[in-house]
Amino acid sequence: MNEKESHERQVAFLQAHEAQITRFIQTKEASTVAKVEYNWRTVAAQSSMVYEYPYLAVDVTCYNNKHKQIDCYRMSIHPDNVDHPTAILNIDGIDVD
Repeated sequence: MNEKESHERQVAFLQAHEAQITRFIQTKEASTVAKVEYNWRTVAAQSSMVYEYPYLAVDVTCYNNKHKQIDCYRMSIHPDNVDHPTAILNIDGIDVD
């Protein structure tokens, strides 16, 4: 599989799980988040010394119910398999404001 196909599969997987990721963010932010905007162009498979296995990263911007930007995150989505994801094992994020 080429890199473009892998990236398209990763984006489609995250889009299919958008509601689950949004719920995670809203729970973390004590429900002050009314809308989450995903920047699908930022989706990338990454690895770091912090996490044992590769994960998918995506940038998101959060807005309150008055449409005011309140936070930006780089979400780390840990799927069962980065190249052929079928399930999310863990979600966390880093505040980038």
